[in-house]
Order: sequence, then C-alpha cells, then structure tokens
Amino acid sequence: MSQEKKLLFANSNLLQLVLLGMNSTNERAESCRFEFIQCLMTMISSFPDDPQFAALHAIDSSCATDKESGGFFENVMQLQVYQRQRALFKLNEKLVSGEVFYFDPNLLIPD
Repeated sequence: MSQEKKLLFANSNLLQLVLLGMNSTNERAESCRFEFIQCLMTMISSFPDDPQFAALHAIDSSCATDKESGGFFENVMQLQVYQRQRALFKLNEKLVSGEVFYFDPNLLIPD
C-alpha cells in the first residue's frame, strides 16, 4: 500500500474512530482511551508532514517535559498525575508563547 493511500485511510477513517474513542464517556472507556492515544501517536509519527498531523507532531515533540520522558502524548498517558500536569503545563506555555499553534482544540479536549 502506498504512503498516499495510507494517509488517505488514516485521515478519512482512522482519525474519526480515534477521536470517537478518545472522547467516549462510556464507563469502560478509560482503559481503551490509552489505546486510542497510542494509535494517534502512531499516526502522528507516520505522517508528520501532513497538515492534519503536523501541528500535533509539533506539540508532541516540543512539549516533551524532558528528553527521557518522551513526548507530550506519552506524558499525558502516564499514571503519575504530576507527569500529566507537567505535560499540560508545558503545552499551555507553548501555546501562550506562540511557539506552537493548534487550530482544533476539540481533538485534545473532549466535549
């Protein structure tokens, strides 16, 4: 399968399913939410230049709390609350300073 077909499939099908899974309010959703975030991380790393994922790639790489702890999405999935807080604080800093720009907050913040 070509890279273009993979990207088309990711944009037209997978991304919508991942968003539904991440925003699910089902009582069992929390255990599955991490799987959906991992799927999103894979799509981001697979298509870093695609406009749909480029901003998320910038967020993931520039909002890492430190080099050993991984990117933003890895830190958000951590069990330790302080690591999640640090990742969100770092994201807020980058958004306020203008270093990172993201146009669709609905992807990261559930309704």
